[in-house]
Amino acid sequence: MPAAAQVSGRDSVGMVDQDGQWWLIDPVTGGRLSFLYGNPSDVPFAGDWDCDGVDTPGLYRRSTGQVFLRNSSSTGPAELTFMFGNPGDVPVAGDFDGDGCDTLSIYRPADASVHVINELGRDGGGLGRADQSYRFGNPGDVPFAGDWDGDRVDTIGLRRHSDGFVYLTNEHAAGAADVSYFYGDPGDLPFAGDWDGDGFDTVGLHRPATATTYLRNSNSTGVADMTIPGSGMPIAGDFGVLPEPPPGPARIITMISREEWGARPADIGRFSTHSVSRLTIHHAGTQRTTTGPPQYRGWQDWHMSGQGWPDLAYHVIIGVDGTVYEGRDPAFRGDTGTAYDTAGHFLVVVEGDFEIDHPTPAQLDSLAAVLAWASEHYGVSPATISGHSDHAATLCPGAHLEAFLTSGQLKSTVQSLIDQGGVGLDWP
Repeated sequence: MPAAAQVSGRDSVGMVDQDGQWWLIDPVTGGRLSFLYGNPSDVPFAGDWDCDGVDTPGLYRRSTGQVFLRNSSSTGPAELTFMFGNPGDVPVAGDFDGDGCDTLSIYRPADASVHVINELGRDGGGLGRADQSYRFGNPGDVPFAGDWDGDRVDTIGLRRHSDGFVYLTNEHAAGAADVSYFYGDPGDLPFAGDWDGDGFDTVGLHRPATATTYLRNSNSTGVADMTIPGSGMPIAGDFGVLPEPPPGPARIITMISREEWGARPADIGRFSTHSVSRLTIHHAGTQRTTTGPPQYRGWQDWHMSGQGWPDLAYHVIIGVDGTVYEGRDPAFRGDTGTAYDTAGHFLVVVEGDFEIDHPTPAQLDSLAAVLAWASEHYGVSPATISGHSDHAATLCPGAHLEAFLTSGQLKSTVQSLIDQGGVGLDWP
């Protein structure tokens, strides 16, 4: 998918997952752009590095102390690389002098100091000396930047997790905040952008616990004006006019409800909530002597009465004929008899023992469709699709199904479905 190039006049939201997949989302038009950039654990941000009016990716790699800036929203090497600050410093991107070009400044959490730098570092070199330095906030505050008063100069904002307050200053100087207000829940991740194109930046929050981003068009206490589902590290910028999704989903999944297949009531009081961040495939590990709902009721009985789990372990079942069945509510983490933490995993079980059996074409078709739906619904990259054996010592999901993972065929099919308009599924 080509990178956006035109200035849009307002900011979009970006989510960057742990595998370096970037998802840029226009909350107004629904336009989207996705690409890979960076390594796991890189710190993502965005800015207008070449002064063309369009924001593009940047990364800070803590392991090496380097910054990597790219001038297009696409996969590829950095155009500018330089060393950044001291260990523990936080990069803050913005136009701190109003010249139309973004640079990186430093927030030092250890002493709550801001170091404003109005030039980018030299390629292959280091970041220059600070143009201004001052203290603002308390040690441990989380920094971001924005134009709070519409003067086209970005200044610092802070969110204090201990009290949930946001503190904004309109000058690069020590002193009390010009604006402060309560916003969000503990653990929310702050960032800022001009969501409605009025020339004023306002604070957004990403809530990892619910994989939801909340945008508000004024810097004040109150409810969000827009919400966006999806997980990852939040960023914001005018990424240009993002490609609008094709009208309507490429296909629709019909899901058989728990009531229809005769599931027992779950022991809801023993569930653990989680936020979906990965897509993981299991096989049943039993041959197809019995298929369909009688088989699934047997699995659930064993999981609840034999293993002591609160419900069927998996969120979705895919039958031999490709029929899709509702499993455990995905708001709750699944279970496993092996040693891996299922928190964050959306668990799909495919009926069969794929050390012996081969998945049917209908199963592969439904598996790709379910994963495409989950990828978009939870804002999780297809790059996170994996098998049970990638996380624990097990043969699951079996060699004959694993082959479609290791070849890249399954991920490619999932991405193709997304590019064609996605998959619709009404969870019962």
